[in-house]
Amino acid sequence: MPIDRHSSNWLTTPIVRCRTREEQTAILSLPAVYALLMVDGISSFPALRPHQKQPLHAFLVQVGALALVAAKSTTPPDTADDWRVLLRGLTPHFVDDEPWCLVVDDLSKPALLQPSIPEGTIDALKDSEDTPDALDMLVTSKNHDLKGARMRHAAADEWLFALITLQTMEGFLGAGNYGISRMNGGFASRPSVGIATLGGFGARVRRDMQRLIEIRGEAMAANEYYARERGLGLTWLIPWDGVQHLQPRELDPYYVEVCRRIRLVERDGALMARRGSSKAARIAFPKGYNGVTGDPWAPLNRADGDPKSLTVDGAGFHYRRVADILDPESFTPAPLQVAVGGDGTASLVLTLAATARGQGETQGHHERTIHVPPKAVRFFGAGAGDALARLARERVGQAGEMRNRVLKPALLTLFQNQPEKLDYKHVASNRKSDIFLSALDREIDHIFFDDLFFELSEDDHDVRDQIRRDWLLRLKAIAQAQLATAEAGSPISHVRRYMSRAAAESRLSSAFFAAFAPYFPKARGTTP
Repeated sequence: MPIDRHSSNWLTTPIVRCRTREEQTAILSLPAVYALLMVDGISSFPALRPHQKQPLHAFLVQVGALALVAAKSTTPPDTADDWRVLLRGLTPHFVDDEPWCLVVDDLSKPALLQPSIPEGTIDALKDSEDTPDALDMLVTSKNHDLKGARMRHAAADEWLFALITLQTMEGFLGAGNYGISRMNGGFASRPSVGIATLGGFGARVRRDMQRLIEIRGEAMAANEYYARERGLGLTWLIPWDGVQHLQPRELDPYYVEVCRRIRLVERDGALMARRGSSKAARIAFPKGYNGVTGDPWAPLNRADGDPKSLTVDGAGFHYRRVADILDPESFTPAPLQVAVGGDGTASLVLTLAATARGQGETQGHHERTIHVPPKAVRFFGAGAGDALARLARERVGQAGEMRNRVLKPALLTLFQNQPEKLDYKHVASNRKSDIFLSALDREIDHIFFDDLFFELSEDDHDVRDQIRRDWLLRLKAIAQAQLATAEAGSPISHVRRYMSRAAAESRLSSAFFAAFAPYFPKARGTTP
């Protein structure tokens, strides 16, 4: 069936494929998606690629919250008909639902995430894309990382997910290709850090949507540059000629933006995209705003002076970075990162996601979920992060000591054949050591937060001391395993092989007790 405005209207037409919690397949309209999400009835979206999960989540949460705000309601409905009424309340001047359609032939009217074209001709958008993965935001290197333009027989939901991801997550890609406002610079990323209750995709959408309603007053007070009332939420409703800006004072704090001039069109029964350049970014925040837009999933880095939105690099969410994000001395938590009474007293999940970007490249999509046990949940409440941050800093520091003061000297002793004096600047032995030091870091990363929360949840001081000693001994065992691997796989002068190994093992043990002497006052010079 050819794709036209009527068959691409997401308010009335089933477009998105999903798997229900009962492992049934279904194709749903947007209101039906919301209705099923409200009862946590969707287990997955088969067409959704990993890096598109957070953009879809944010889109559904922001649009749902905007619809509830417009209707002056605080309770998300659980029927598709009620959701359809709410969503139409965001676009009352469009009786044919054009802003919810993937394809709208009348270029003077908007389509879903696609502003109208004042020029009146599709020729104003000079470039074209035949596949949704070519439209998507990912930048790959010569098709090595993820092959592009492969989705030749794409369904409507694949185009939809690519469109959501591009318009709400993309950064700067050269003159005429400006990025979103909700990131700290054109080569940064839009991060997502939040707390989720146990459950599926729908449980998290419902929780975040309700939290946005609950903190609406705080969001308005904290972001005074937005409209006090009737601010624009769906930015594609306003025509865009590629020159005119939207000013923050015109926007609702929960605005869903579009950063590119895009129009989906039908050709021979299939979709394709036309794209055009722009003279400037769509939203004109003042210079030096550093991505501080009130994005509910973005922690603000305060360590270097003026606040700026978190930027995630290619290293992703390793334990040191996460510990830093959780430190209130370094970061102001994202609004949806804070646990509240409504989240209950059971286990929660800390979720982190971002697609790291660079100049003309993508440095990987990074996700991390960290289980927060019931006794540790209280440390994620408002103003309650100091104890968590203090303990995390201590453990990060001790992990660094294990790397640099314990394992590294032992490895250098091994690779330099038990020298009279270690050469810490020796290039070859440092290069060999880095392999095993990185492996140590990865092993620590796997256990860091489970062990951190285990100690954090214990109130007895003596028990906590024993937990810390056990953890340090666990790190020592990991370091010893890395040293053993280095010994087994590294060429060493045969004459001094056994002496070098013995010296390396002895240095590791003595360095361990020297570094952590306060925890082992009776064990100096011995191996427990």
